[in-house]
Amino acid sequence: MKRLTNVLGEFLQANKTIRIRPYVGEGAPAVTEQQLTFLIAQLRAASARNGKIIAVVIALYVAMLAGAFVIVFALLHEPKTMLTVLGGSFLSLLAIVKGLHSLWRENTRIQLLIALLPSLSPEDAVKVVESYYFKQRPWT
Repeated sequence: MKRLTNVLGEFLQANKTIRIRPYVGEGAPAVTEQQLTFLIAQLRAASARNGKIIAVVIALYVAMLAGAFVIVFALLHEPKTMLTVLGGSFLSLLAIVKGLHSLWRENTRIQLLIALLPSLSPEDAVKVVESYYFKQRPWT
């Protein structure tokens, strides 16, 4: 999974004109349109990669759910065995849902920046990127 903070961190470290610490005051670091376009392309690639992972996790969830239904019908007359097997399946389904929720939140954040950055000037885009990055990863 490609995290948003990783993509933003790579962008901030790759551009020597941008500071690695939050910038306070006037005269924000200059960023070109090409750098901003490159960042948007990187975000789109990360979103596509996360989208594929989300599709795989959903397929895994559906397969586990279908397996649970097969187990219920196969072990209909053995309630103790069915209870044991379904208990483990239920815990696995909870873990998959938690992972899916995390992936969905991360992909939503990436897509939000993809939608927001093209409408901003490069100076404002850097401020948005820095504010999100340093909020998630405080510097010491």
